[in-house]
Amino acid sequence: SADDVYTDSSKPDKSMRSSAYIKVSSETNGFLKFDISELKEKSTSHSYIVLYPSRLRKGGEMSLYEYPHLWEEKTLTFANTDAFGDKITTFKTDYAEVVNYIDVTSFVNKALASGKTELSFVIKSEGADVDFVTKETTLKSFRPSLILEGVGLKEREKKISSFDYSNYDVVMKRKKTPNDTFVPTP
Repeated sequence: SADDVYTDSSKPDKSMRSSAYIKVSSETNGFLKFDISELKEKSTSHSYIVLYPSRLRKGGEMSLYEYPHLWEEKTLTFANTDAFGDKITTFKTDYAEVVNYIDVTSFVNKALASGKTELSFVIKSEGADVDFVTKETTLKSFRPSLILEGVGLKEREKKISSFDYSNYDVVMKRKKTPNDTFVPTP
């Protein structure tokens, strides 16, 4: 991501930009921004936001909204946050350390068709309390990212996405040690 930050209602004037995580809870909202200015095509077959939950205090649903306002990581606070845009989707996070792929294909294609050069999102908790890894992590593969598949193809033209797990069986893996619980793998 180009920028990622969270805002905290208990600290309304403080910027949370230097944090190693994006906290999403009943008091906090996460913000993501992606630069798509170099993309010349006007559509993708599939588009996903990828988030890695490093800590889960309470699993549950979250909503992803467009954030149609200009913002900077170093100055965004709860106090200066504007109204959210349209709700894009809802997703669920029930496990820490299991990657989330959030389908944003229709939203991305509308943005590309209208000539947008930047995509901005806000994540709002619907009961969950989760910390997602930020771009500041040293683990590059866990950073928030926007995956665009089939660039230049019509929406859903590529029949099966590499990240569409609806046709897969849920496979369980042990978290870290033999005494840890099993969790589904993506």
